[in-house]
This record gives sequence, C-alpha cells and structure tokens, in this order.
Amino acid sequence: FQECKNTDIQFCYGFPNPNSFGGFINRLEFQDLGIIPLYIRIFSPFRLVLKKLGLGLTTGIQRSFGSNICVDNCPDCYRIVTIDKGNIDYINEFWRLVRDKYPIMVIRDKQYMLWRYIEIPIREYTIKMIFENEKPVGYLIYRITDVNGIKCGMIVDFLVLEGKVKAGKSLVEYAAKKFKKEKVELSGCLMQKHFEEAEILRKAGYFICPKSLEPQPFPVILRILNDKMKKEDVGIFQNWFLTMGDYDAV
Repeated sequence: FQECKNTDIQFCYGFPNPNSFGGFINRLEFQDLGIIPLYIRIFSPFRLVLKKLGLGLTTGIQRSFGSNICVDNCPDCYRIVTIDKGNIDYINEFWRLVRDKYPIMVIRDKQYMLWRYIEIPIREYTIKMIFENEKPVGYLIYRITDVNGIKCGMIVDFLVLEGKVKAGKSLVEYAAKKFKKEKVELSGCLMQKHFEEAEILRKAGYFICPKSLEPQPFPVILRILNDKMKKEDVGIFQNWFLTMGDYDAV
C-alpha cells in the first residue's frame, strides 16, 4: 500500500472471501462497499434439482421456465463476430464509444482484453462482439466450466452502448444457444441490478440467486490511497460497474 501511495494509484479494491473479509475491514483500512448480486439462469432444471440444489428450488425454477421466453431473431443489421488477436482493434473502437457509460469501470481496452482473456494460458474465453451497421455496439464474454460438479456457462463480461437493448438481447441469446448446445446446466453472471445490462439479463430469464444457494457472497471492498481522491465518488457503490471479469476468479 505504501508503494501505491508513492505512485499515482488512487485506490485499491478487492473481492474478499468470508474468511478474509473481517481482516480487510478491521485491520487494513478497507471499507465495505456492498455485495454484487449473482444472476443465474437454469438450463437443466430437474437435473440440477436432483443433483445439487434440493427440492426447495423447484418452484422458483419452474417459474423462471414457465414463461417460455420468446427470443427475437437477430435483425439483419446486426453482425456477431468472434474477437481474437486478428481483429482486437475493434475493442479499442468500442471502448472509445462506451467508456463514459458508467462512472467507475476497469479500462476495457485492447491491452486489457489481450491480457485478461486472449493470452491467458490456463483458461479459454470466447469474446463475441455485435455490430450494428458495421459499428460495434456491444460485446459478451463467456466461459464454460465445471463448478462443484455442475456444468456452468459463465457470462464473464457483458457491456453494450446505452440504449442498445436489442443488440444486448441478441448477444445473451447467442450465448444461451451455445450453452444449450454444450449441455450447460446453469449460467451465471455478476451484475449490479440497476444497470442496463442487468435488465437485459432479467428479460432473458436470469434471476438473482437466492443467498442460501450462493457458493459464497461477493462483497466489494475499497481502500483510499490518496487523500486527494474524492472519496464520495468512489465510495458510492452504485457508481461501480463490475462483472465476473473484474472478480477474476472464473
């Protein structure tokens, strides 16, 4: 922390597990910002009930599936492409358009995406970007993995230009089709519920996981390192756009 203070680093944030949360708050001068909800969508409800979750969730699962959510076809003006090293410059183009959407976000530019998702040696991520009239208007990053014996499709990051709800819906449903094809049982995404992307997830059949079923809570903690930092800005949790990509454990 002292090394950070000697540079231009303004603050430090983290996602402590339950065992370390008290130490950060009580001994290391961190403040508790709040907890990020875990959104889930069930793709194989009865198998999950029998395998892991118990009969208590059956009603909720049936309710989430009972609406038989209607999905619009992707409009002709939309084009969804995979982002890799060959076309990574699209990320910078999109970041310039979206960087001011929310007050506090990790810089999601080309260098970050290469480091975090493309060149990472031990995990495999898929980055899908959607174009409207050849303009990038959103992206979604997912990873399929096993969590406690459950095959999960994790939406690691999801961001669209303001108002591009249909484009966002197309991205989420694109991922859903991939999840179904790969026989994913459960999909999850961390997202604060007041953001536009969370509303898109809810309309696509995602709901906030009951706390009794969470693998663990996802609190966010903050330590101010520079007295010149306006604490009232970064200290307001509603300003923070955070996803699983920021959590960095999936």
